[in-house]
Amino acid sequence: MRRHALVVLPLAFLAACQPATTELTDEQKAEIAAEVDSIQAEFMDAWKEGDFERAITYYYDSPDLTVAIDGTIEHGYAEIMAKARPGYTQVASMDITITSSETIVLAQDVACKVEGGIMTATFKNGFTTPEQSYVYTPVWVSREGEWKIHVMHESFPPTQPM
Repeated sequence: MRRHALVVLPLAFLAACQPATTELTDEQKAEIAAEVDSIQAEFMDAWKEGDFERAITYYYDSPDLTVAIDGTIEHGYAEIMAKARPGYTQVASMDITITSSETIVLAQDVACKVEGGIMTATFKNGFTTPEQSYVYTPVWVSREGEWKIHVMHESFPPTQPM
Protein backbone atom coordinates (compact mmCIF):
# COMPACT_ATOMS: atom_id res chain seq x y z
CA MET A 1 0.00 0.00 0.00
CA ARG A 2 2.81 2.39 0.83
CA ARG A 3 4.40 1.99 -2.66
CA HIS A 4 1.06 2.71 -4.31
CA ALA A 5 0.83 6.00 -2.36
CA LEU A 6 4.36 6.96 -3.42
CA VAL A 7 3.42 6.52 -7.06
CA VAL A 8 -0.01 8.12 -6.91
CA LEU A 9 0.94 11.12 -4.77
CA PRO A 10 3.50 12.60 -7.23
CA LEU A 11 1.00 12.10 -10.07
CA ALA A 12 -1.62 14.01 -8.10
CA PHE A 13 0.83 16.86 -7.51
CA LEU A 14 1.77 16.89 -11.19
CA ALA A 15 -1.87 17.06 -12.23
CA ALA A 16 -2.51 19.90 -9.77
CA CYS A 17 0.37 21.91 -11.21
CA GLN A 18 -0.97 21.87 -14.77
CA PRO A 19 -2.31 25.23 -15.98
CA ALA A 20 -6.07 25.43 -16.02
CA THR A 21 -7.59 25.92 -19.44
CA THR A 22 -10.01 28.78 -19.34
CA GLU A 23 -12.47 29.79 -21.98
CA LEU A 24 -12.23 33.41 -23.08
CA THR A 25 -15.16 35.57 -22.10
CA ASP A 26 -17.16 37.43 -24.74
CA GLU A 27 -15.60 40.65 -23.44
CA GLN A 28 -12.07 39.26 -23.84
CA LYS A 29 -12.88 38.03 -27.34
CA ALA A 30 -14.27 41.46 -28.25
CA GLU A 31 -11.09 43.18 -26.97
CA ILE A 32 -8.83 40.82 -28.93
CA ALA A 33 -10.99 41.19 -32.06
CA ALA A 34 -10.86 45.00 -31.79
CA GLU A 35 -7.07 44.90 -31.50
CA VAL A 36 -6.72 42.59 -34.51
CA ASP A 37 -9.23 44.68 -36.50
CA SER A 38 -7.17 47.80 -35.81
CA ILE A 39 -3.96 46.12 -36.94
CA GLN A 40 -5.72 44.65 -40.00
CA ALA A 41 -6.84 48.19 -40.94
CA GLU A 42 -3.24 49.46 -40.72
CA PHE A 43 -2.11 46.50 -42.83
CA MET A 44 -4.74 47.22 -45.49
CA ASP A 45 -3.79 50.93 -45.49
CA ALA A 46 -0.23 49.94 -46.42
CA TRP A 47 -1.55 47.98 -49.42
CA LYS A 48 -3.89 50.84 -50.41
CA GLU A 49 -0.91 53.20 -50.39
CA GLY A 50 1.16 50.79 -52.47
CA ASP A 51 3.70 50.49 -49.65
CA PHE A 52 4.90 46.91 -50.07
CA GLU A 53 7.79 47.26 -47.63
CA ARG A 54 5.47 48.45 -44.85
CA ALA A 55 2.82 45.85 -45.69
CA ILE A 56 5.24 42.94 -45.37
CA THR A 57 6.18 43.96 -41.81
CA TYR A 58 2.78 42.57 -40.77
CA TYR A 59 3.79 39.03 -41.79
CA TYR A 60 5.52 36.65 -39.37
CA ASP A 61 9.19 36.70 -40.39
CA SER A 62 9.75 32.97 -40.11
CA PRO A 63 10.25 29.85 -42.22
CA ASP A 64 6.83 28.84 -40.77
CA LEU A 65 4.96 31.61 -42.62
CA THR A 66 2.56 29.93 -45.04
CA VAL A 67 0.66 31.66 -47.85
CA ALA A 68 -1.92 29.99 -50.10
CA ILE A 69 -3.10 31.94 -53.14
CA ASP A 70 -5.34 30.48 -55.82
CA GLY A 71 -4.21 26.89 -55.53
CA THR A 72 -0.54 27.45 -54.76
CA ILE A 73 1.09 27.16 -51.35
CA GLU A 74 4.31 28.94 -50.44
CA HIS A 75 6.37 28.58 -47.27
CA GLY A 76 8.89 30.83 -45.56
CA TYR A 77 8.97 34.59 -45.18
CA ALA A 78 12.15 35.15 -47.18
CA GLU A 79 11.05 32.94 -50.07
CA ILE A 80 7.53 34.41 -50.25
CA MET A 81 8.71 38.02 -50.13
CA ALA A 82 11.43 37.40 -52.72
CA LYS A 83 8.79 36.11 -55.14
CA ALA A 84 6.25 38.84 -54.38
CA ARG A 85 8.56 41.88 -54.22
CA PRO A 86 9.21 42.35 -57.99
CA GLY A 87 5.51 42.63 -58.84
CA TYR A 88 4.26 44.49 -55.80
CA THR A 89 6.99 47.13 -55.82
CA GLN A 90 5.52 48.24 -59.16
CA VAL A 91 2.12 48.93 -57.55
CA ALA A 92 1.43 52.63 -56.92
CA SER A 93 -1.83 52.08 -55.03
CA MET A 94 -4.71 49.71 -54.52
CA ASP A 95 -8.40 50.49 -54.29
CA ILE A 96 -9.85 47.97 -51.85
CA THR A 97 -13.50 47.87 -50.86
CA ILE A 98 -14.29 45.38 -48.12
CA THR A 99 -17.82 44.06 -48.51
CA SER A 100 -17.80 41.55 -45.66
CA SER A 101 -15.54 41.05 -42.69
CA GLU A 102 -15.54 38.86 -39.63
CA THR A 103 -12.97 38.33 -36.88
CA ILE A 104 -12.93 34.97 -35.15
CA VAL A 105 -10.90 34.82 -31.94
CA LEU A 106 -9.53 31.31 -31.55
CA ALA A 107 -7.36 31.84 -28.45
CA GLN A 108 -5.77 34.63 -26.42
CA ASP A 109 -3.02 34.90 -29.03
CA VAL A 110 -4.70 33.65 -32.25
CA ALA A 111 -7.40 35.29 -34.36
CA CYS A 112 -8.64 34.69 -37.88
CA LYS A 113 -10.07 37.33 -40.21
CA VAL A 114 -12.43 36.37 -42.99
CA GLU A 115 -12.88 39.18 -45.51
CA GLY A 116 -14.29 39.57 -48.93
CA GLY A 117 -14.34 42.52 -51.25
CA ILE A 118 -13.46 44.12 -54.53
CA MET A 119 -10.07 45.48 -55.49
CA THR A 120 -8.10 47.11 -58.27
CA ALA A 121 -4.40 47.89 -58.46
CA THR A 122 -2.86 50.90 -60.16
CA PHE A 123 0.71 50.40 -61.27
CA LYS A 124 3.42 53.05 -61.43
CA ASN A 125 3.20 53.00 -65.24
CA GLY A 126 -0.46 54.12 -64.98
CA PHE A 127 -2.12 50.79 -65.79
CA THR A 128 -5.12 49.95 -63.57
CA THR A 129 -6.39 46.40 -63.31
CA PRO A 130 -10.08 45.64 -63.77
CA GLU A 131 -12.16 45.24 -60.61
CA GLN A 132 -11.60 41.84 -59.06
CA SER A 133 -13.57 40.16 -56.30
CA TYR A 134 -11.51 38.41 -53.65
CA VAL A 135 -11.71 36.55 -50.36
CA TYR A 136 -8.94 36.80 -47.86
CA THR A 137 -8.29 34.83 -44.68
CA PRO A 138 -5.25 35.77 -42.58
CA VAL A 139 -4.57 33.99 -39.30
CA TRP A 140 -3.07 36.54 -36.91
CA VAL A 141 -0.86 35.27 -34.08
CA SER A 142 0.54 37.35 -31.23
CA ARG A 143 4.29 36.80 -30.97
CA GLU A 144 6.14 38.63 -28.18
CA GLY A 145 3.29 41.14 -27.93
CA GLU A 146 3.03 41.83 -31.67
CA TRP A 147 0.27 40.56 -33.94
CA LYS A 148 1.62 39.06 -37.18
CA ILE A 149 0.10 37.06 -40.01
CA HIS A 150 1.27 33.46 -39.64
CA VAL A 151 -0.96 31.79 -42.26
CA MET A 152 -2.78 33.51 -45.11
CA HIS A 153 -5.16 32.37 -47.82
CA GLU A 154 -6.41 34.52 -50.69
CA SER A 155 -8.47 33.52 -53.66
CA PHE A 156 -10.19 35.11 -56.62
CA PRO A 157 -13.06 33.83 -58.72
CA PRO A 158 -12.13 32.77 -62.23
CA THR A 159 -12.00 35.56 -64.76
CA GLN A 160 -15.10 35.62 -66.90
CA PRO A 161 -14.59 35.83 -70.68
CA MET A 162 -15.62 39.14 -72.23
